[in-house]
Amino acid sequence: FILQLVNNQADEIVGYNEVIDHLNMQLEDEFEQERTGVKTWKFRRITGHRGPIKPSDPKYMGSKYNVMVEWETGEITEEPLNMIGRDDPVTVALYAKEKGLLDTDGWRMFKRRALRQKKLLREIKQAQLRQVRRSVRYKFGYQIPNNYDEAMELDKQNGNSKWKESVALELGQIDEYKTFIDQGHKSVAIIPEGYKRIFVHLVFDVKHDGRHKARLVAAGNLTAEPVESVYSGVVSLRSLRLIAFLAELNQLELWGADIGNAYLKAKTKEKLYIIAGPEFGEREGHVLLIDKALYGLKTSGKRWFERFAGVLRELGFTQCRADTSIWMRKAEDGSCWEYVATYVDDIMCAMKNPRTFLDQLIKDYKFKLKGDGPIDYHLGLNYARDKDGTLYTQPAKYIEKMMDTYKRLFDCEPKTAKTPLEKGDHPEIDD
Repeated sequence: FILQLVNNQADEIVGYNEVIDHLNMQLEDEFEQERTGVKTWKFRRITGHRGPIKPSDPKYMGSKYNVMVEWETGEITEEPLNMIGRDDPVTVALYAKEKGLLDTDGWRMFKRRALRQKKLLREIKQAQLRQVRRSVRYKFGYQIPNNYDEAMELDKQNGNSKWKESVALELGQIDEYKTFIDQGHKSVAIIPEGYKRIFVHLVFDVKHDGRHKARLVAAGNLTAEPVESVYSGVVSLRSLRLIAFLAELNQLELWGADIGNAYLKAKTKEKLYIIAGPEFGEREGHVLLIDKALYGLKTSGKRWFERFAGVLRELGFTQCRADTSIWMRKAEDGSCWEYVATYVDDIMCAMKNPRTFLDQLIKDYKFKLKGDGPIDYHLGLNYARDKDGTLYTQPAKYIEKMMDTYKRLFDCEPKTAKTPLEKGDHPEIDD
């Protein structure tokens, strides 16, 4: 998730973690000012320029110079410098500096900005983050709202209440897990000593089967950096393949499951509170103390890992030394090992009788499991068997998503190919 503006120097300025931090930083006033109401294509970079251009020239557009702009659709158009400079002076300043144009008439206005390198890099980051916030996103053919108000607007446009229902479901589960302690309206609420105010926002998503999903996320970036490790278990792809192989080898059943609202099964140690927004309905304006490990808090991953690790140990599992996200125990008959692979709240298990194990999680530990059963889709991969019964995986949903994106951007079908290799290529003879 690296966002590019002009050249390799700008490529690494903002990466995945910083974008995630930004999405967690939804201050109420700023959020209202920067709501995504205008849906426009954004441009990737400036590829060239023309000029100086005289007013008598047919290419004259009201500016002494024109720039060639590459848009996110792949199209390149010629636009007047003054217009692009007003829209994104940071990108223009970077281009002018790279091409040595800062002392040229028509480009000098960008010199001061380009020479202040530290401020320039910060402005690049801010410009890119604004584009992330304001861009229109699609997933599995559905537009993804950027905030609660936009979600309600999309429901109106689509003539349904899918996003509203997803919000109601999420907040209902939040209440079911007793995530917050309500202190009453902010005008009369008493805030315990040592508690710090942060903010929460809704993150929206669409699952591969078309389910609309809303997740309440805390702005954990507003809290102090913890001294302890904050990560939950994330199994490697190699380990998943090994477990699938061992399941086939030992004739074990391969099942998958998603633990719903997993973090909310663990308590947080952070002392934080929020003031409820309009999505909370009648509780809008109330002071809510955060009691459970809400998504977005810096230590929530660790708190969930500790909670689930304790459950697995009670059920006789021990951590694998090669991959600590793999848990293993001897089968009851002693004939083989059984495995549970954890990827935060997604689990894959290879067992003689996985139904019994999952029922224990539901009945004894009150976990809510979704999609539990013989594995057919897990962590972006589809699992199936060919005609002779051999298990195989393929990223079918991912490929479908790429195809849909291609058709939406270029309004045509991509070319088909029998192989991903170049025609006539022989990689086996490469040195």
